Amino acid sequence: LLENELKGYSIEDVQAKIDNHGKIVTFENLVVDLKGYEKLHPGGRFLIDSNIGTDVAKYIYGGYYMIIPRHKSKLFMHSP
Repeated sequence: LLENELKGYSIEDVQAKIDNHGKIVTFENLVVDLKGYEKLHPGGRFLIDSNIGTDVAKYIYGGYYMIIPRHKSKLFMHSP
């Protein structure tokens, strides 16, 4: 998509989508709907559901990881 073809969203728009069970994350200034991506994502539904409504750039650029609460020894590294 070209920049002039991207749709703008307000914070209220994004929150409404999340409230309606949307799988919405942000990546810097982009709003991304991950609905249907859970089966394809290497970390699965857990990582997507745990980050709904957050900016996931820190995971894409690296240096951050998540620990599954019930399996504290299992780390999910997204980037080296």
